[in-house]
Amino acid sequence: LLKDKLHAVPDFAARVDGLITQLGDDDFQTRERAQRDLGAIGADAGPSLRRAAADDPLPEVRQRAAQLL
Repeated sequence: LLKDKLHAVPDFAARVDGLITQLGDDDFQTRERAQRDLGAIGADAGPSLRRAAADDPLPEVRQRAAQLL
């Protein structure tokens, strides 16, 4: 009975990394949604955003990560 009620919790770091990757997506709406979602996560996304702002090869990702910080 309990097994049917429990749901897997997605890995937080993987979720944040996925959203950061989407900051460089070809689709504008995808980039905007990812930026909005990362903003909603708040400070918990900070370490990953700092790495992206400093090291990501895509300028779009670096810029959007810096804006979020």
